[in-house]
Amino acid sequence: MKISFHQKTPTEASIAIKVEAADYQPSVAKSIKAYSKKANIKGFRPGSVPTSLIQQMYGRSIRIDEVNKLLNEALVKYLQEKEIRVLGTPMPVLDKLEAIDWEHQQDFEFEYSIGMAGEFTCALSKQLKVTGYKITGVAKETVKDLVEKLRKTHGTAAVVAKSTAHDVVYGELHYPAQDFRVQTKIDVDKVGPKALALFVDLGPEDKITFDVAHVLQEDTKLPGVTAQVHEAMRRLGGQAEFTVEQVRRSTPAALTQAFFDKVLGQGIASTEQGFIEKLRTGLMQHKQQEADYRLEKAIQAALLKEATIVLPDDFLRRWLQERDKEVSKEQVAAYYQQYATELRWSILMEKLSKAHKLQVTHEEVVEVVQQRFQATSNTEEAAQNVAQLTQKFLKENNGQHYKQMYETLQAHKFLNFVKDQITIATQEVSAEEFDKFALE
Repeated sequence: MKISFHQKTPTEASIAIKVEAADYQPSVAKSIKAYSKKANIKGFRPGSVPTSLIQQMYGRSIRIDEVNKLLNEALVKYLQEKEIRVLGTPMPVLDKLEAIDWEHQQDFEFEYSIGMAGEFTCALSKQLKVTGYKITGVAKETVKDLVEKLRKTHGTAAVVAKSTAHDVVYGELHYPAQDFRVQTKIDVDKVGPKALALFVDLGPEDKITFDVAHVLQEDTKLPGVTAQVHEAMRRLGGQAEFTVEQVRRSTPAALTQAFFDKVLGQGIASTEQGFIEKLRTGLMQHKQQEADYRLEKAIQAALLKEATIVLPDDFLRRWLQERDKEVSKEQVAAYYQQYATELRWSILMEKLSKAHKLQVTHEEVVEVVQQRFQATSNTEEAAQNVAQLTQKFLKENNGQHYKQMYETLQAHKFLNFVKDQITIATQEVSAEEFDKFALE
């Protein structure tokens, strides 16, 4: 067997593999012999079918299977030995494959196209600067709004005869521009001020026509209406019709112990002030998580700009298309930019982690999972079985849990290392100020 590598561009190459009869004949003969022992063919006792008959009946398919097996093993071994980091998977050149005559040929030649990342460097230094945010507080009005939303969510609802500015109307929405009809609901208090009067004093069987632009706000989400239809309605505008079937009025939940327990958990807060403080703390923690995620994305963008990793874009688009025949070229094109960014980040993280010896150990994976089980163990028996539960969890789903945990820890270790190597300008902001930054 002969394998040759041909570099076409910095990001694309081909691998040619020549297979001779001597490479696969021993394994073919072995497979035919094994098949003859287990074949069940009329006129022959089990285990006594002549190998010549097996060769005649199944020789071609057995040879194809053995050659393909040999090819895959050789290709994987070659890429590992040469330390070639392939993106996607090698794609066979179809012209070469379709030209093979499996009936008469003894020697074969295959060719694979492969994609690789271009060479790049990325120097970590204090010259590289990103901005991070520390959430210092939450406004009283923000907490108050959350309390009211929670009271409304956990309140009671009753059917009423006529709507007010604080009710919800249920019925059929018809958008003539696209002949779209759907059963949905509209929160009257979320309707734009120019259309609000139309939705007040409505009852069952009432029908109204409204201007779409006056009702669909930026954050409006009508049940049953897809994001695509929402977008189309905002873009096209015009008139829509709504036929009322029912009006419901919510009575907010009272600030009682039962309400506190339902929202926070049993006994977490026992007074209104304690409840509000818990919500404030929770909001700050949630916003800080958003800020931490924003920092990670800023670090990612800065490093990718510094590295300039070139990808074999055409090859990868073809590979994505071949991998899933049901995905259209348009869908691949729409998804590709996000995919390429994630791939570049993976390549960068892999290279720098290797260069700085930032590999996660098996012991670290086990320790983190054990700690999580210990934190959620509410009985003495469960606490004693943490080691057993950990091993079971990591083996489940064909080892996918282990892989996911490993990748999460690897990313965490890498980001912590990078944060120490670059300059992070931390800016203290309120939750409301951070939200404004997030919209920019």
